[in-house]
Amino acid sequence: MNGPAVPHPTVACAPGLRKARVTSHRPTLTVLMGLPMRYPRFIASLLAALAIVAITGAPARASGATKEEMLERIDTISEIARRASVSADRAVRGGVVDLIARHGDLSRAEAGVVLDAATDTVLSLTAIGERSGVVTAPDVDTAYATVLAFAGTADPAAGRALAKVAHRRVAASEASARADRIEAATLTAITSSRSRTFVPDVERWRPLVERYFPLDRVNEALAVMACESEGDPTAENRRSGAGGLFQFLDGTWAHASAGAGFDGASVFSPVANIASAAWLVESSIASGHDAWQQWSCAP
Repeated sequence: MNGPAVPHPTVACAPGLRKARVTSHRPTLTVLMGLPMRYPRFIASLLAALAIVAITGAPARASGATKEEMLERIDTISEIARRASVSADRAVRGGVVDLIARHGDLSRAEAGVVLDAATDTVLSLTAIGERSGVVTAPDVDTAYATVLAFAGTADPAAGRALAKVAHRRVAASEASARADRIEAATLTAITSSRSRTFVPDVERWRPLVERYFPLDRVNEALAVMACESEGDPTAENRRSGAGGLFQFLDGTWAHASAGAGFDGASVFSPVANIASAAWLVESSIASGHDAWQQWSCAP
């Protein structure tokens, strides 16, 4: 769907040129050539730089955390990478717009119109060649960066703009690489945590255990559960009074359930019992003790 027309003020014409009024966001090349240019050859250079990119072709485009926490971290870092990439794209276009404005004696708005028209012209021409396999349609942001690099040899401001873009590209690349590393670590941890299976009565609690325990502790937790209760949430030791999946004694249950945010919950609640066990393991590790010191069953 076409966007709304953007009114633009009439600009003075150079001698010998008819007055032109830019009335759309995507003007034709004919309208473009009616704009006053202090250096008219600059547009030809811009078109040539864009075309060069088209001809040459565009480049082809953890431990200690629960599964949910690691997946959430991947989403967060991926969003940071996306925003950094968008910021770099805006910076590279802004650098070219400023370049056109300086050399063409135009406002930034007019320079933006010029850039869009030049880009559309090259894309339209290369689309024909792309269908015949002669050329490749350029990646627009790569093309803009090429223009900045080309102009930067003679225009310090263009060089600074390109450096700004490069910095933002590095930030986006680093964030993306970090997200990839965390994703790989998460997949490895998930695969590792599921490499061992238990009897169905125990295995059915794996999703809940993965929610509350770090991925590298999931199999340990299931092993302790299998030993303590065989996966029966109603299990109760008549001699000691321990109950639930992880067989909590009354005193330990009161302490751990409160710490886990389940104060007052029944020891026979699967969610409260698993969450409290995870909290107790974390608390033991934080105090410098063995993770499973509170249980007689070792993983």
